[in-house]
Amino acid sequence: MKNLVLTIALVFVTFTAFAQSTVNTVIPATVTPTTTVATDSVMVQTNTVFAEVGNNGSLYSLNFDHIVFATPAFALTTKVGVGATVPSKNDIDPTLSLEVNALFGKTNHRLETSIGTLVGFGFEQTEASLNGETAQGTKVVKYTPEKEYTTLNLTARVGYRYQNPNGGLFFRAGITPIATVYSKTGNFGMNLAGAVGLGYTFKQKRSVVPVINFN
Repeated sequence: MKNLVLTIALVFVTFTAFAQSTVNTVIPATVTPTTTVATDSVMVQTNTVFAEVGNNGSLYSLNFDHIVFATPAFALTTKVGVGATVPSKNDIDPTLSLEVNALFGKTNHRLETSIGTLVGFGFEQTEASLNGETAQGTKVVKYTPEKEYTTLNLTARVGYRYQNPNGGLFFRAGITPIATVYSKTGNFGMNLAGAVGLGYTFKQKRSVVPVINFN
């Protein structure tokens, strides 16, 4: 299980590093001797850390969001988060979530949609039991310990995001449906929930994201 978490985290870090190099790419203003391209620069702060309550089956989570691509009216971000479910019988189940988010709007107030996945470690659990069995005429007491299973879920989101391109306060709220696609115990299904997040977009050297307008 540790290898799975490390592998997923490594893939996300690699993708984020590639994305960072992408947003800093400079596109030449001249494509051909006869075709010119007017370029504008979208200046954005790309990295955000926020806490969220609700988050697709994980009651509490801490998340990192990175803007991969941006124009004045659209942005694409990736998010990774770690969280925990509601404690039950002194048991806290950890979660790992990955999302790709699409943002629509020309101001700090944007419509946010997303798709992603959430891995729940120990979401499903069987209770310990003590059963009597008969083996060749002899009564045997069999103890079965409790077991926990990992589940894989697909997630989505439709909601509101406030994010200033210059950094500072970050806020998001949305409806978050979740569907279980892998279950050891066969407990599949869909649930509809909500989530609210609050955090901070770091103020650092801003990335120049080119916007191409063909004349």
